[in-house]
Amino acid sequence: VAIVMSLVAITFVLILGPRDQGLFSMFGGELPWPTELLVSFSNFLRRPDLIAVALLAVGACVHYFRKRVREDNDFAIAVDARILTIPVVGPLLLKTAAARMLYVLATAVSVGIPVTKSLTLASTVCGNREVKLRLDRAIADFQEGVELSVCLDNHKVFPRLVTCVVHTGLETGKLDPLLA
Repeated sequence: VAIVMSLVAITFVLILGPRDQGLFSMFGGELPWPTELLVSFSNFLRRPDLIAVALLAVGACVHYFRKRVREDNDFAIAVDARILTIPVVGPLLLKTAAARMLYVLATAVSVGIPVTKSLTLASTVCGNREVKLRLDRAIADFQEGVELSVCLDNHKVFPRLVTCVVHTGLETGKLDPLLA
Protein backbone atom coordinates (compact mmCIF):
# COMPACT_ATOMS: atom_id res chain seq x y z
CA VAL A 1 0.00 0.00 0.00
CA ALA A 2 2.83 2.40 0.86
CA ILE A 3 4.55 1.70 -2.45
CA VAL A 4 1.36 2.32 -4.43
CA MET A 5 0.69 5.52 -2.48
CA SER A 6 4.24 6.70 -3.16
CA LEU A 7 3.89 5.98 -6.87
CA VAL A 8 0.59 7.88 -7.02
CA ALA A 9 2.13 10.84 -5.16
CA ILE A 10 5.17 10.91 -7.45
CA THR A 11 2.94 10.66 -10.53
CA PHE A 12 0.78 13.50 -9.31
CA VAL A 13 3.67 15.74 -8.35
CA LEU A 14 5.73 15.17 -11.47
CA ILE A 15 3.08 14.70 -14.17
CA LEU A 16 -0.43 15.77 -13.21
CA GLY A 17 0.45 18.80 -11.09
CA PRO A 18 2.09 20.80 -13.91
CA ARG A 19 -0.85 19.99 -16.21
CA ASP A 20 -3.26 21.53 -13.70
CA GLN A 21 -1.21 24.71 -13.74
CA GLY A 22 -1.57 24.97 -17.51
CA LEU A 23 -5.30 24.29 -17.29
CA PHE A 24 -5.84 27.02 -14.71
CA SER A 25 -3.71 29.55 -16.60
CA MET A 26 -5.58 28.76 -19.81
CA PHE A 27 -8.86 29.80 -18.17
CA GLY A 28 -7.27 32.81 -16.49
CA GLY A 29 -7.79 31.55 -12.94
CA GLU A 30 -5.35 31.66 -10.06
CA LEU A 31 -4.24 28.54 -8.32
CA PRO A 32 -5.03 28.13 -4.61
CA TRP A 33 -1.96 28.37 -2.37
CA PRO A 34 -1.75 24.60 -1.64
CA THR A 35 -1.76 23.92 -5.37
CA GLU A 36 0.84 26.66 -5.92
CA LEU A 37 2.98 24.96 -3.28
CA LEU A 38 2.56 21.61 -5.00
CA VAL A 39 3.46 23.09 -8.39
CA SER A 40 6.54 24.76 -6.90
CA PHE A 41 7.55 21.45 -5.35
CA SER A 42 7.01 19.73 -8.69
CA ASN A 43 9.19 22.31 -10.44
CA PHE A 44 11.83 21.80 -7.75
CA LEU A 45 11.82 18.03 -8.28
CA ARG A 46 12.39 18.50 -12.01
CA ARG A 47 15.72 20.30 -11.36
CA PRO A 48 18.46 17.79 -10.51
CA ASP A 49 20.93 20.53 -9.62
CA LEU A 50 18.62 21.88 -6.91
CA ILE A 51 17.94 18.38 -5.62
CA ALA A 52 21.69 17.74 -5.35
CA VAL A 53 22.22 20.98 -3.42
CA ALA A 54 19.26 20.21 -1.13
CA LEU A 55 20.51 16.67 -0.46
CA LEU A 56 23.98 18.00 0.24
CA ALA A 57 22.59 20.56 2.70
CA VAL A 58 20.40 17.96 4.42
CA GLY A 59 23.34 15.55 4.61
CA ALA A 60 25.54 18.22 6.17
CA CYS A 61 22.86 19.04 8.74
CA VAL A 62 22.37 15.36 9.62
CA HIS A 63 26.13 14.87 9.93
CA TYR A 64 26.46 17.91 12.21
CA PHE A 65 23.48 16.81 14.32
CA ARG A 66 24.75 13.23 14.74
CA LYS A 67 28.24 14.49 15.61
CA ARG A 68 26.83 16.88 18.20
CA VAL A 69 24.68 14.14 19.75
CA ARG A 70 27.72 11.85 20.04
CA GLU A 71 29.99 14.52 21.54
CA ASP A 72 27.67 16.58 23.75
CA ASN A 73 25.86 14.50 26.36
CA ASP A 74 23.67 17.41 27.53
CA PHE A 75 22.53 18.02 23.95
CA ALA A 76 21.82 14.29 23.51
CA ILE A 77 19.73 14.24 26.68
CA ALA A 78 17.83 17.32 25.49
CA VAL A 79 17.15 15.64 22.13
CA ASP A 80 15.94 12.45 23.82
CA ALA A 81 13.73 14.50 26.15
CA ARG A 82 12.28 16.34 23.16
CA ILE A 83 11.60 13.05 21.38
CA LEU A 84 9.55 11.90 24.37
CA THR A 85 7.22 14.90 23.89
CA ILE A 86 6.28 13.95 20.32
CA PRO A 87 2.66 12.76 20.22
CA VAL A 88 2.26 9.01 19.66
CA VAL A 89 6.01 8.45 19.20
CA GLY A 90 7.05 9.70 22.65
CA PRO A 91 4.68 7.55 24.71
CA LEU A 92 5.50 4.55 22.53
CA LEU A 93 9.24 5.01 23.08
CA LEU A 94 8.70 5.52 26.80
CA LYS A 95 6.70 2.29 27.03
CA THR A 96 9.32 0.43 25.01
CA ALA A 97 12.09 1.65 27.30
CA ALA A 98 9.99 0.74 30.34
CA ALA A 99 9.38 -2.76 28.98
CA ARG A 100 13.11 -3.30 28.41
CA MET A 101 14.01 -2.03 31.86
CA LEU A 102 11.27 -4.05 33.56
CA TYR A 103 12.36 -7.23 31.80
CA VAL A 104 15.96 -6.78 32.99
CA LEU A 105 14.80 -5.75 36.46
CA ALA A 106 12.49 -8.78 36.80
CA THR A 107 15.17 -11.16 35.58
CA ALA A 108 17.87 -9.71 37.83
CA VAL A 109 15.66 -9.69 40.93
CA SER A 110 14.47 -13.25 40.25
CA VAL A 111 18.06 -14.59 40.24
CA GLY A 112 18.84 -12.87 43.52
CA ILE A 113 20.63 -9.69 42.48
CA PRO A 114 19.90 -6.86 44.95
CA VAL A 115 17.31 -4.31 43.81
CA THR A 116 19.80 -1.42 43.67
CA LYS A 117 22.17 -3.38 41.41
CA SER A 118 19.19 -4.62 39.36
CA LEU A 119 18.03 -1.05 38.81
CA THR A 120 21.53 -0.08 37.67
CA LEU A 121 21.53 -2.98 35.21
CA ALA A 122 18.09 -1.94 33.99
CA SER A 123 19.29 1.60 33.31
CA THR A 124 21.92 0.29 30.89
CA VAL A 125 19.30 -1.14 28.49
CA CYS A 126 17.01 1.86 28.48
CA GLY A 127 17.80 3.24 25.02
CA ASN A 128 16.78 6.82 25.86
CA ARG A 129 19.20 9.05 27.73
CA GLU A 130 16.45 11.12 29.35
CA VAL A 131 14.72 8.03 30.77
CA LYS A 132 18.11 6.69 31.92
CA LEU A 133 18.78 9.99 33.68
CA ARG A 134 15.37 9.78 35.38
CA LEU A 135 16.09 6.21 36.51
CA ASP A 136 19.54 7.19 37.78
CA ARG A 137 17.95 9.96 39.86
CA ALA A 138 15.38 7.50 41.18
CA ILE A 139 18.16 5.06 42.10
CA ALA A 140 19.98 7.83 43.97
CA ASP A 141 16.81 8.64 45.93
CA PHE A 142 16.23 4.94 46.62
CA GLN A 143 19.76 4.61 48.00
CA GLU A 144 19.00 7.51 50.35
CA GLY A 145 16.08 5.55 51.83
CA VAL A 146 13.04 6.69 49.85
CA GLU A 147 10.60 3.93 48.93
CA LEU A 148 11.27 2.55 45.43
CA SER A 149 7.78 3.08 44.04
CA VAL A 150 7.80 6.69 45.26
CA CYS A 151 11.19 7.28 43.61
CA LEU A 152 10.04 5.82 40.31
CA ASP A 153 6.80 7.80 40.44
CA ASN A 154 8.46 11.10 41.40
CA HIS A 155 10.92 10.90 38.51
CA LYS A 156 8.31 9.56 36.04
CA VAL A 157 10.47 6.63 35.02
CA PHE A 158 7.52 4.29 34.44
CA PRO A 159 3.81 4.81 33.87
CA ARG A 160 1.76 5.09 37.07
CA LEU A 161 0.40 1.54 36.75
CA VAL A 162 3.93 0.13 36.85
CA THR A 163 4.85 2.09 39.97
CA CYS A 164 1.70 0.76 41.66
CA VAL A 165 2.72 -2.79 40.69
CA VAL A 166 6.22 -2.16 42.11
CA HIS A 167 4.66 -0.89 45.35
CA THR A 168 2.43 -3.97 45.59
CA GLY A 169 5.35 -6.29 44.77
CA LEU A 170 7.49 -4.77 47.50
CA GLU A 171 4.67 -5.00 50.07
CA THR A 172 3.88 -8.63 49.26
CA GLY A 173 7.48 -9.73 48.77
CA LYS A 174 6.73 -10.93 45.25
CA LEU A 175 8.38 -8.22 43.19
CA ASP A 176 9.92 -10.41 40.49
CA PRO A 177 6.73 -12.24 39.39
CA LEU A 178 4.79 -8.97 39.35
CA LEU A 179 7.46 -7.21 37.32
CA ALA A 180 7.52 -10.09 34.84
